Amino acid sequence: MGESPGMGSLKAGVVGAVMVLVAVGCGSSTTPAKTSPASLPVSTPSPTVAAPSGPPSAQVTLTGDPSIAGAMTIATVECSFPSVAGAEIFVTGSAATAPSTSVHVTVSSGSVAVVADSGSGTSFHARTFSGTGVTGFDAATGVQLNGPVTETTPSADNKAGIGNLTNVAGTISCAGQTPGTTTMVMTGTLTDGNVSGGITDAHVVCLSNEAETLGVVQVGGAPAYTAIFSLAGRYTADVVPASGAAEFFISTASATSMPTTTGTTINGDATQQVSAGATAHTIHVSGQSTCGSSITP
Repeated sequence: MGESPGMGSLKAGVVGAVMVLVAVGCGSSTTPAKTSPASLPVSTPSPTVAAPSGPPSAQVTLTGDPSIAGAMTIATVECSFPSVAGAEIFVTGSAATAPSTSVHVTVSSGSVAVVADSGSGTSFHARTFSGTGVTGFDAATGVQLNGPVTETTPSADNKAGIGNLTNVAGTISCAGQTPGTTTMVMTGTLTDGNVSGGITDAHVVCLSNEAETLGVVQVGGAPAYTAIFSLAGRYTADVVPASGAAEFFISTASATSMPTTTGTTINGDATQQVSAGATAHTIHVSGQSTCGSSITP
């Protein structure tokens, strides 16, 4: 995971969560006899953090060719998923009639994008679609979908064997997911400029042997998406500017990466992976991440 530099591949391999804060008013005041309202004590609400109310859920129905149509089998629901254009909701799963076809649904305010793919390497096939059938969008709580989609597959992609979509409908509920937190800072020089400062809009997920920190960093004064994958003893990082090519980094031998079931600590350099003869950049990542709640329905 984290080995591919493409934005679509990044999202297809990434999972996460979302936090909802609920302010609950506590306490009251009793009005003494003959006391002027101006002199009454003021009741101050005490904000509290609500625990996740339950696992997230999604029901998404695809309309189109028989090879892809039907109710998706949902694998993950990722709310408040970071992007340079604002938080999104990201759902992964598979086609009802073709379990080997992965389906990735990204929802933002006013638009939905679908990537359907299968295979790997030279046998990788992918087809993309987009539409505007989005209502009630809130990246932290959920969304409703219902509307036509149009194919947007790049001409260079191999879409053989992937069915055509015409409509996407359904409901996605975040159910009180928490996104996790991070103190990680990234510094260095990339093709598009210097990168420095803390990772914002953090989205942190713990897997069995890996902790993933997703978020936004500033590169040359502009926001860029980043995905940092912490494995025991090493980490990788993708940095994807809003425009321009993604850059992929692998940590050096002196770097430390210590994932646990609840988060990770990283400290050290990572070197850009480039073709022979090209100049490789170096970044430094340091800090801790704490994972959010489950993204599995």
